Amino acid sequence: MRLRQVAFVAENLMQVREELFQLLGLSEDYADPGVGEFGLENSVMTIGDTFLEVVSPTQTGTTAGRLLERRQGQRQDWGQERGQERGRAAPACRQ
Repeated sequence: MRLRQVAFVAENLMQVREELFQLLGLSEDYADPGVGEFGLENSVMTIGDTFLEVVSPTQTGTTAGRLLERRQGQRQDWGQERGQERGRAAPACRQ
């Protein structure tokens, strides 16, 4: 299976971003201003031909915020297979 995009939800975007930069040896990312419309902020990093995205809620009532509340600090991530439409997540992987 080939993943096109992996997304994480985090309470503290900058902390997770910095940890991923250090862990993966990254130095650049892209903050998509369009996710603000959904009450989110994000960081999109490129690893080879795969995108690693971290999103964090900036307002109450977002799906990402509800996920964090429901998971109570646990982590859940999704992989998006090549060819799937953006926004349609593959089955969740739990760690």
